[in-house]
Amino acid sequence: MKRILLALLAVVVIVLMYYLFVRSFEYEVNFRATTTPGDVIETIRLWNRSIPGSQITEVDSFSRLNQTIVWKGRNYSFNWNFDFVN
Repeated sequence: MKRILLALLAVVVIVLMYYLFVRSFEYEVNFRATTTPGDVIETIRLWNRSIPGSQITEVDSFSRLNQTIVWKGRNYSFNWNFDFVN
């Protein structure tokens, strides 16, 4: 019985350490679009202009875009990654 509790505690500690220190995101969303990454990046830029307190901090060609939004006193960081499939 003591071994089972110790093993369960070890699993809980490992999962908690992964959740708090290894995982770098809070939410991850994946989707496919039938367009090029450049079109999606331009759409994000247009959307960014309509949100007060938003800023695009980095654009890496057609593969990555980083965006920060300040909403109701909280900072949100969006890391957009694009993969060209076909």
